[in-house]
Amino acid sequence: MEAQENNMIDVKSIILLVLKKWYWFMLSCVVCGGLGILYYFSTSQSFAVDSEVLFRSGDEGVSIPGADMLQMFGIGGSKKIDDELEMMTSRDIVMQVIKKLDLQTVYAVKHGLRWEDQYAGQCDLHVEYPPMFLDTMKAGVQIKLKVRKEDYVVKVKTKRFHTEKFVVSNLAEPLQTEIGPVRIEVLKPLEKGARYTISTGSLLGVAKNYIKSFMVSKLKKESAIVKISTTTTRPQLAIDFINAQIEIYNEESVIDKKLKANTTAVFIGDRLELIARELQTAEEDVEQYMQDNNLTNFETDLQIYLAESTEYRHQIEALETQMKLVSYVENIVKDDKNKDQLIPANLGIQDESLAQLINQYDDILLRRMRMDRTATGTNPVVQQMNDQLSLMRANILTSIQSVKHSLRISKDDLESRSRESNKQLADAPTKTRQYVEKVRNKELQQKLYLYLYQKREENALSLVAAVPPADIVVRPQVDPKPVAPRLRYVGLFCLILGLGIPAAVLYLMSLLNTKILDRKQYERRLKVPYVGELLNYPEGGSIVVGDGLDSTAAELFRLLRTNILHAFSDKKQKVILVSSSINDEGKSYISSNIAMSLALLGKRVALVELDLRNPSLAENFGVSNNRGVTSYLNGSEIAIEDLLLPSGHNKNLDILPAGATPMNPNELLQSDQLDQLFAVLRKNYDYVVVDSAPAAMVSDTFVVNRVCDLTLYVARVDVTTNDMVDFANAIAEQQRLNNMLAVLNAVGREDLPYGHAYGYHKQ
Repeated sequence: MEAQENNMIDVKSIILLVLKKWYWFMLSCVVCGGLGILYYFSTSQSFAVDSEVLFRSGDEGVSIPGADMLQMFGIGGSKKIDDELEMMTSRDIVMQVIKKLDLQTVYAVKHGLRWEDQYAGQCDLHVEYPPMFLDTMKAGVQIKLKVRKEDYVVKVKTKRFHTEKFVVSNLAEPLQTEIGPVRIEVLKPLEKGARYTISTGSLLGVAKNYIKSFMVSKLKKESAIVKISTTTTRPQLAIDFINAQIEIYNEESVIDKKLKANTTAVFIGDRLELIARELQTAEEDVEQYMQDNNLTNFETDLQIYLAESTEYRHQIEALETQMKLVSYVENIVKDDKNKDQLIPANLGIQDESLAQLINQYDDILLRRMRMDRTATGTNPVVQQMNDQLSLMRANILTSIQSVKHSLRISKDDLESRSRESNKQLADAPTKTRQYVEKVRNKELQQKLYLYLYQKREENALSLVAAVPPADIVVRPQVDPKPVAPRLRYVGLFCLILGLGIPAAVLYLMSLLNTKILDRKQYERRLKVPYVGELLNYPEGGSIVVGDGLDSTAAELFRLLRTNILHAFSDKKQKVILVSSSINDEGKSYISSNIAMSLALLGKRVALVELDLRNPSLAENFGVSNNRGVTSYLNGSEIAIEDLLLPSGHNKNLDILPAGATPMNPNELLQSDQLDQLFAVLRKNYDYVVVDSAPAAMVSDTFVVNRVCDLTLYVARVDVTTNDMVDFANAIAEQQRLNNMLAVLNAVGREDLPYGHAYGYHKQ
């Protein structure tokens, strides 16, 4: 329970501490407010810019079997949008935007306390670097320009710690710097005293910064509309950047689609020419066969025989069509000349896994071709994509073999069934059977020709109607209210900071400080009865109690005297021991004034110095210390009455100084002479006040305790530590000192009782 009370927050103490240190908070708020004003007027205003873009989820003219079913299960659609977002915010497209808008170099001019960025037609300057420098630079370049009355001061920083300084009268002349000739072109008249900063970064580094500064997110989880937003000091730049980014992305996407469609068109065109020749040959063969065999219209006669095998024939034809299409694709994949060419898609291959594998291969090849525009062949990403393409070509060939094998099995099965059905035709004339075979071959070529012709038209339509995948729904807009800095928020932050800093300092000081700081802290930790507090008066035992003295300090000693006398349980108790834990806690000061306050009651009081190692009472009262307690304890024949000296402050108070410092103080204090001394003092005086040694430093006080009735244990603000208070508590628990009472010395006036704190008594 006591530990819980010690850990409770004393709100009143906190408030008093804050009021005591009010000037800390006021000064901190003033400083933080000044810094906030400086920040507000030196920081450029930032504005929010956002736009909404619609992404089309599919490619017009291209049909992927099972795509609708995949989207029903949440596969494909959302992933497609995410992929498009990644492509639009890719490093390659952002670098193209930077080059297009010339954003690699930032121009800033100082207006008052602010550095304001310039953009587009607002720029006063334009810097020209050596050829190819912007594409190959690795470290940033910073140019500082100051316009003076007759000349210009230019500082060019090309490395971290390397700066070149130029003083020129004409900026038209190139500056011969470490990176080569640099020319600064003046676009507008420059004011005298104007200061400019020109910062140029590497293309890759600038691109990374722009990618981080723009946030792209979907409005809803399954939505195809995305929001692009950023916060910038140059709103027009952000608007132009978003527009250029979408424009370049659309151009790249349309180029890819057209390239894919053109490859398919070339393939279909070549196949149509070949099939047309084969169809013409088949038709001429049928015609020649009919002429040679005088065949006219005998199809009707064969309907009965052919009806049963018609269904099988159609199925076999469909399988043969698929086998030829698969063979066409196989020939292309096997040919090394087509290694960097797209595999024709959308030919109608019914095997979904093979069709999807071809589409994936084409997509990866397109991305690699796009990388080839900006990257070299040694680029690790390009090498990785090449390895991936080689692996996929091998997978496509494996899949083709599997498909061909499956088609062959299906065809063999159908042909077996067809042969059984065609047994009925066994008796048909040989000419009829030969005719049927030729007609079937002609029909197969005709169907394949019509199929490829239809696909060519569909591909031509997709080539003409290539629609950009991204469309701006909401044009980039600028919020007229600046996002930062806002005076209201800056002021609030400075106020919180101004109040928080001193509060944190006070809290840190309280954590680091192990000393007693006030009366309430002392009382919370103390387990010994507490009888009073005293003001902070100069050290050295100054006497503040006397006849006619009515100060606050004197009144506090009177209050302490009353509490001490009330603590005596027996009239025979007369001896008051005054001790402390360490030096400088004021025990001599308190013992002197307690003795004076008792003497003012008309009682005979003896003040005895038993701090034999470091005596100070004789000096405080201005009496001689040549003889004293040590003289009597050493067995001297001097009478006790001859050792007692008048205090000089009150006729009822006598002083018994310590005397010469002995070699063995502890042994002297344990002698019977001490008991005899106090027996005489008890007989001749009403009260005896003993000034003893510090209890935590030597054991003398515990030796003297046998002749004392009551112990006044002294602590001092900002001197006594928490460990010393715990030491006093331990002494009380072990009852090593008689009737312990605690008093706190050197408290502040704010910790005094009401009347004393507000000046009821004279000061």
